[in-house]
Amino acid sequence: MREQVVAHKVGNRSGGGARRSGAVAQRPARREGVGDAVGSRLRALLGYLPTVLKVALVIAAGFLIFAGYRVAASASFFQVRRVEVQGNARVASSDIQAAVRRETEKTGVW
Repeated sequence: MREQVVAHKVGNRSGGGARRSGAVAQRPARREGVGDAVGSRLRALLGYLPTVLKVALVIAAGFLIFAGYRVAASASFFQVRRVEVQGNARVASSDIQAAVRRETEKTGVW
């Protein structure tokens, strides 16, 4: 049985030397950051979903955001309990209190 000897290429191995015509320089793969990994996974997952399901998910997310806003706006935490008026010289305190209560009656301070 005969042994084969493989000779090493002579020259600079970093790729800075002369290249063959038509050769493409190889570059290391780009590493993804933490945010990029989540985004690429989400895009890959959404690539499998049909367009109708994507539209339904967007509508459902919009409805949930709207419903969450309405629940938060009507929470007792945001209701006006007391209106204090100081430094008024041109308008009566009762008029200012009535205007503030009228504006904040339904949604509180939101």
